[in-house]
Amino acid sequence: MHTMFQVAFFLFGWLFFMKQLFRDYEVHKRMVQIIFSVTFALSCTMFELIIFEIIGFLEPSSRFLHWKLGLYSILFVLIVALPIYFSYSVFISIAFLRRKWLLPLTLLSWIIFIYFFWKIGIFTIEQAISRVGVIGVTVMAVLSGFGAVNAPYCYMTIFMRPVGQEQITQMERKLMHTMEMIVAKKRRLTLKSEIVPLEELSRYLFLEVVELRNMRERIDYSKTWEGQYFNVLGHFFSLYCMWKIFICTVNIVFDRVGK
Repeated sequence: MHTMFQVAFFLFGWLFFMKQLFRDYEVHKRMVQIIFSVTFALSCTMFELIIFEIIGFLEPSSRFLHWKLGLYSILFVLIVALPIYFSYSVFISIAFLRRKWLLPLTLLSWIIFIYFFWKIGIFTIEQAISRVGVIGVTVMAVLSGFGAVNAPYCYMTIFMRPVGQEQITQMERKLMHTMEMIVAKKRRLTLKSEIVPLEELSRYLFLEVVELRNMRERIDYSKTWEGQYFNVLGHFFSLYCMWKIFICTVNIVFDRVGK
């Protein structure tokens, strides 16, 4: 039964990756999806075992066995699989690097990583958990800080500049006119010095059109019930963050920290 839950968590992680996180994911690296789904399934399994411990579901020996297996598995993914695949992805993206050097450089980078990972302390499972915990808390703090700034900017209407369909159409016409001029000059074999500025202008206009369309989509989304909900939520958390910053400043200035 526990295995069925793990399979269900894996499938849910796979669907969540494909349908929610990266719905426009064009690279389709299968290993990235597998590692994400495995990590997601193992994390949900650890949380599930805590709930089973509270409600007394399954035998204690079975829970302990699955806990140890899940713990060792997730440590293997975080300490071995993820760093190795990350290093491999970095090296394979270097165009001038020969393929025969990919594996040696990947292993060398992982050895350097594991050396600094275990530099302080002894090679035990407790030390691994403590280091992973510190890294995890640090990453979560960085992501929380980024989300606290990015989410209000994306969903609050105060940060949206009005964009009409006429403005988008006008910019698209400018882009099409520039593209036609580039094609016409290339057909007449005009000097390259005249074509390059037009190509730069076309790239600029294309980015402007994309930005205007994205802003228009954000405005249309903000008019829906879900968009209005996130708008109110963004204002609430913005005020909450300002209050927390104020309280922290007061505590530091008046030496109230730790009292």
